[in-house]
Amino acid sequence: MRGVQLRIAAAALLSGACTTQASEIPAPVFPVVNPNSVTPSPLPTSGPWYHHVRTAVSSDGLTFIEERAPTLVDHASVPAALQFHDGTIRVYFVDFSSGNPERLGCVESSDNGRSYRWAGCVIDGLTSNKAVDPCPILLSDGRVRLYFYASEQNVNSTGPHRIDTAVSSDGIHFTREATVFTFDGLVDPDVFFNGSLWVMHVFSLTVGGTVVATSADGLSFHQIGTLSPTGYGVTRPVRLADGTFRMYGFRQPDAQEFVSLRSSDGLTWSLESGVRFRAGAGRQITDPYVIEKPDGKWLMAYKDGSS
Repeated sequence: MRGVQLRIAAAALLSGACTTQASEIPAPVFPVVNPNSVTPSPLPTSGPWYHHVRTAVSSDGLTFIEERAPTLVDHASVPAALQFHDGTIRVYFVDFSSGNPERLGCVESSDNGRSYRWAGCVIDGLTSNKAVDPCPILLSDGRVRLYFYASEQNVNSTGPHRIDTAVSSDGIHFTREATVFTFDGLVDPDVFFNGSLWVMHVFSLTVGGTVVATSADGLSFHQIGTLSPTGYGVTRPVRLADGTFRMYGFRQPDAQEFVSLRSSDGLTWSLESGVRFRAGAGRQITDPYVIEKPDGKWLMAYKDGSS
C-alpha cells in the first residue's frame, strides 16, 4: 500500500510540473509588432502602410484555409517566405512600420509557425532609395540571396527599373551584391532554378504582363518572353515531389482569389482547375507566396490590401 501511495504522489507531482510548464509557455501574440515602429508623417494616402501580411495553410497544397484570424504583420506588403535547414521559417516583406521610405522587413518562427518574432532584417550598401518586393533564395552554400526591386522614390515611375541582389550568411543581415536585370517598369521579381537555368518572373508596368528572363548563374538575366497564360500575378514556384512545378497566382485585376499553374520544366505553364484560396467579402488579396513547412504542410504568406 505504501508503494502505491508513493507512486500516486509521484504522479501527482509530475502532473503538477507538466501543468506548470505548460502554463509558462506564453500564448503567441499577433500581429507581430515592430519594436522600433515609426508612424510616417504625413501619413500616405495609399500603399504598404495600409496593407497587411496574412497566412494560410494547406495539407495538400491545393486547398488553403486561413491560419489565424489576426494578421501576421501590419503595415507590410508583398511577402515572401523561406524555410531554413534548421526548421526556422522566415517571412520577408515590404516594411512601412520602420518609417519612410519603405524597406525590407522580416519576422521569423522557430516553432513551425505557431509564433513569430520581429527579426530586424536590413540591407547594407544600397545604391537605391528603396529595396522592395523581396524574393529570398537559399543557396547551396547556406547563404541567402535576396532579389528585390531597387526603387527610387516613386515605385510606379516610368522608364527602366532595376532588379538587384543582396547576400547574407544568416538571412537577416544582407549586403547588396549586384544589378542583375533592367527593363522598363519592373516590379516584384520572383526567381527559381528549373534544373538547368535560373528563371525570373517579374511584372512590367509598361508591358502590362509578367516578363520572363533567364540566367546561367543567377546574376545576369536576359529576357526570353512574357509569361503565358496572361492575366495572372504570380509568385515563386514550388518544386513538387515528382519534379514538376506548381506556381500560385491571383487573377488580375479583381484580386479576389488565388489559383495555381503547373509546369514540367518551369518555362511552359498551364492553369490548374479550381481555386486554392478565396478572399472574404470586401477583401483584396494578392501575392500568394507558398513554401513547404517542416511538418510537410504548406504555408502561404499573402498580401491583404484591405484597409
